[in-house]
Amino acid sequence: MALKDCPECGEQVSNFALTCPHCGCNYANRLFWLLIYWIIGVAIGVASVNYLIERSAENGQPPKKLALAVIIIGGGWLIYYCYTLVKKDD
Repeated sequence: MALKDCPECGEQVSNFALTCPHCGCNYANRLFWLLIYWIIGVAIGVASVNYLIERSAENGQPPKKLALAVIIIGGGWLIYYCYTLVKKDD
């Protein structure tokens, strides 16, 4: 379990804590938006891969390489964005 400093009181708090046990600072809003962005990123990635597979099937091209590229790029963006969102309060 990793610890970070609370932005309100400066005491050590778990990364998974929803509130600071020392001052009561609420972290639930940050976790809520992290979950929302993650869900949106996954939905966009799935929709993009589905579209590319259908389009390449119409053209007779193998969709594996294109779908894999979208998954890698989308997954990288999603991981980077979620990381920066969480680390913003550190």
